[in-house]
Amino acid sequence: MGAYDVTSASPELAALRYALGAMGALSERDAVNLLELAKAYQAVANAMAALVRAAGRPSLRFDVIVRALDLTTPKSALRAFLEG
Repeated sequence: MGAYDVTSASPELAALRYALGAMGALSERDAVNLLELAKAYQAVANAMAALVRAAGRPSLRFDVIVRALDLTTPKSALRAFLEG
């Protein structure tokens, strides 16, 4: 197994599969609520960040994604990052 591999028995990978499945199920509907889709995307990002942390490969990029999707992050901080 390589340095960037995780076992299929990982609970974090199971959480990622669940989040991806939920997002996929939303996309199969006749009408997709964008707020629900955004929340599903946030769950995928959180699960991916947890997976890389559990694998000992913390990722600043995933942490940024999680923070950007967190509604408590001020828009001014997001703008500053984008304009940085």
